[in-house]
Amino acid sequence: MSERIYYSQDAKAQAQRQTTLAIILMLSVGVSIGAVLGILFAPDSGEKTREELGSAVEGRVKDVESQVKDLRKQVDERLSA
Repeated sequence: MSERIYYSQDAKAQAQRQTTLAIILMLSVGVSIGAVLGILFAPDSGEKTREELGSAVEGRVKDVESQVKDLRKQVDERLSA
């Protein structure tokens, strides 16, 4: 694919802004459609789904906390050596 030729820096900047805006818009539309479809076709009730999401998030938070503690320990060991 050939590279575009712009007649000014302003034209190039404007084209980049338009491309970025289009990407953000399409991403937002896709996420919105996915959320609506997910809600419509959810196999469980909202309460049960929220509980499952909450426990999954809680588990991930604990995992990240553990990884941060391990990383901090490694950094402290390397700095003290």
